[in-house]
Amino acid sequence: MKKFFVTFFDWPPIWLLFAMSQVWLLSRVFPSLSYPTKILGVVGWTLIVAGVVLMILSAYLFWRHRTSVIPKRTPNSLITTGPYRFSRNPIYLADLMILIGMALIFGAITALIPIVAFVSVINARFIKHEEGYMQAEFGDVFSTYCTQVRRWI
Repeated sequence: MKKFFVTFFDWPPIWLLFAMSQVWLLSRVFPSLSYPTKILGVVGWTLIVAGVVLMILSAYLFWRHRTSVIPKRTPNSLITTGPYRFSRNPIYLADLMILIGMALIFGAITALIPIVAFVSVINARFIKHEEGYMQAEFGDVFSTYCTQVRRWI
């Protein structure tokens, strides 16, 4: 049962949904620490839309290169085009953009807590392992790519 729980719930989209719920909850529990304004809302929605577009484009490249978008699986292709020219993890960057956008819409200062936690979890549970798989699979090509492209942005 524990293995099922870990397997089912230990996916980046589940962590994103959890962080989103925490951003919302903290903006409601501590409304005195929230400062929603129209300009923050516009910037927030812009970040959310840009994040969704970035996520779709990045996932499309996985499909186009016929490699797995599922974390903890060994990829069979190193994608270095499109948004992967600027970030080694544009899908995670898109997740972060969505969270920041939500925090701005709610004007929630307290939302920084789950956003920082989300980045820490994604780095520790997914990115480090994925980079290990990429290094093992692509060797020096991946090492060179890492020196040219930052992890987040």
